[in-house]
Amino acid sequence: MAMTRTAYRYERSSVEFCQEFNKGLFELSVQESSTVKKMITCYGDSSVKNGQCLANEGKKGFRVSKYLQELGCYVGQQLTFDEASENLKRIGGITLSDKQIERICHKYGEELETSLNEDEMTPMDDSLHYAMMDGSMGFIRKQGWKEVKLGRVFADQELIQVKERGWIRASDYVVHLGRRGFLGKV
Repeated sequence: MAMTRTAYRYERSSVEFCQEFNKGLFELSVQESSTVKKMITCYGDSSVKNGQCLANEGKKGFRVSKYLQELGCYVGQQLTFDEASENLKRIGGITLSDKQIERICHKYGEELETSLNEDEMTPMDDSLHYAMMDGSMGFIRKQGWKEVKLGRVFADQELIQVKERGWIRASDYVVHLGRRGFLGKV
């Protein structure tokens, strides 16, 4: 590795060198046969032999390793899909498109929903519940416009009459501070 002038360049080139070295070792460990299939791993496009454990990982309709699917799901639920793709590239040198991240997140989200629906979940009570929601825009210094979204849920029995007005004794709240329109981009 050539001598660099700044600590930043030194550290970055060291990380890039280690990533390339690890990718080379990984490639050597999975290419032991002439019968191979293409997979995307955290090291990029790889050719894996059919008997190798990674060859069985494309079962979800993706040619993406399980580990990379996990990384994609993690960043895909934290950020927009294009931001998630950009962060994987920037931080880990991993190339996974926003569309691939979206497909992975949707697939595992559907599986999770199916799993939750199949479980025998009984509600804690059968009473009527109400949900209220609202949002407001606010300018946050150095971050720009963000929307505060608020949700409130309460049970029917928590609603009581005090004189001529209604009063709610107890309710649960959820709040989100984020970018305007973040739910519309799926």
